[in-house]
Amino acid sequence: MNFRKSAVGIALLSGALCAAFCSSVTVQAQTWTHPGIVVSQAQLDATRAAYQNGNAVVVDQVNKAMNSSYGSLSYTVQGPWPGGINQCGANSTPNNGCQEADNDSNAAYVQALLWYMTGNQTYANNAINIMNTYSSKFKGYAGTNGLTCPSGTDCSNGPLQSGWDSEKWPRAAEIIRYGKTSSGSGSGWTTTSINAFRTMLTNIYQPVIQNGSGVNGNWDMSMIDGMMQIAVFTENSTLLGSARSFWLGRVPDLFYLQSVDGSSHAPSPRGNPSWFGQSIFNSTTTNVGQETCRDLRHMEDSISSTILAAETDWIQGGELYTDTTMSAENRIVGSMNVMAGLESQGTGGPDSTITAPMDYCTSSGATHLNEVVIGPGSTYAIGYNAYHNRLNVAAMADGSGSSGLHGTANTYNWIQNGLLTQSLSSDQGNHMTLFEALTHTVEVCQTATSAWTNTAFTAQTGSPTVKFNATPSGSPINAVMGLTDGPQTAYGNLAAIVRFNPSGFIDAYNGAIGGYSALTSVPYTGGQKYSFWFVLNIPAQTYSVYVTPAGGSQVQIGSNYSFRLSAPTLNNVTYHAEVGSNNICSFNLPLGGN
Repeated sequence: MNFRKSAVGIALLSGALCAAFCSSVTVQAQTWTHPGIVVSQAQLDATRAAYQNGNAVVVDQVNKAMNSSYGSLSYTVQGPWPGGINQCGANSTPNNGCQEADNDSNAAYVQALLWYMTGNQTYANNAINIMNTYSSKFKGYAGTNGLTCPSGTDCSNGPLQSGWDSEKWPRAAEIIRYGKTSSGSGSGWTTTSINAFRTMLTNIYQPVIQNGSGVNGNWDMSMIDGMMQIAVFTENSTLLGSARSFWLGRVPDLFYLQSVDGSSHAPSPRGNPSWFGQSIFNSTTTNVGQETCRDLRHMEDSISSTILAAETDWIQGGELYTDTTMSAENRIVGSMNVMAGLESQGTGGPDSTITAPMDYCTSSGATHLNEVVIGPGSTYAIGYNAYHNRLNVAAMADGSGSSGLHGTANTYNWIQNGLLTQSLSSDQGNHMTLFEALTHTVEVCQTATSAWTNTAFTAQTGSPTVKFNATPSGSPINAVMGLTDGPQTAYGNLAAIVRFNPSGFIDAYNGAIGGYSALTSVPYTGGQKYSFWFVLNIPAQTYSVYVTPAGGSQVQIGSNYSFRLSAPTLNNVTYHAEVGSNNICSFNLPLGGN
């Protein structure tokens, strides 16, 4: 079951932090979706179905998870350190309970996933045992949250370790708390244990990470993702708002974009992190990352945490992936392509070097002048699924895209030839990156046929933007996709409608003229994906429609069209194909409604 709960509006941050970041965040009622951290109910179910149906990629990833150090049926909890206080110094000196916490939080998530995929209760029991052990014994990291750092020792990595843990514990807990096997059985995690785990998150982790970090970009984004995850598990709308604001502030200083930033990178919202010898900022180096010239392993940390937070935000109705106030899409997509292209040049594996592109890593501070240190490259799958499969962004192409430093096919090619070939026996030092291709290879879809198909969503009375992809079976067909008040089985009961029409074009219904029309003639081709945006004004009973053909540009089909049938509330999407069929994927109702 997909749990959705409404909460009071997101509270504004206070003081200077709010002044810096709050202006970009929509303040509105928050509706909670569970499971809703990194992997949604629909994504989990689609992935499980793919596994059961023998999808080659998903089966391979599940098998790798089972064979990993985190997926053993006999996994034994490794931490926390005796006495319950872990101590983490720079460069893992000391390393008292730190690696153990990393392994245990990884294992809790992987065991939770394997339970959901296979239904084997042992995996659930293992995840529950790990989480219960920490919630009962763990007191925190030395040097954080009022815990003393032993004299003459180093505790400087305690905040970072808190961020890493916070990126995984809630993910595991969300699946175990809300998930069901294919037979409908829950995990058996008790309410008492859930409450104890929640207390650990809010009392031990949240105080350490909730103000972010100025030490480095990957530190800050790790904490931001941790904030996002804790906010969802504990249904804390104020913390969710903080995470969204912090994310919007940090992304520009992680991913340089010459068209916006000019001849220097964007300023850091906290601290003054090094760019590690990257001193040239121009059209050639656009999309270079803050830590590219340190090494790609650390750059991957930033990419991974950025995407994990954006994915959770999307599940909870947000639009960080496509935020226009700081060009999120262009920054992230461009940087993913550049970094994935660099990964593909490496022949010596992680930590080997390649010659840096022109104007990269030319100054003191680079790990190696004029060279880039390659990373494991185990991230990229979630971001690719979001920007290519879900949002149909032309710059995030499949294998038909372009090559080169800024090649639009770079991310796809790395996933196919690099990521999917890895054994993934451990997290390879990317502490928050775990089996992305397992959970985010399959797109969530429904097929429209001659039967009327209805799917409910959270009731909307405001001005939301609804997004989805559709692939017609051929051309011409006759298939409609309509937003409605309640489930419907007749054309006349639909409110906002777009159609693959019998003449081979895309159009939308305008109630003002009593029929279908289109501002621009857009022909459609069978088997090609089209991304639709419904920009709704429910109080005015009007809507505008946009379509983006795969690899093409967005085109407006209708402007302020009147609803076909008056509907003061929209809470359902109806699909129907009179002729042919239509595959609808990644239906998304983001912020802006209610």
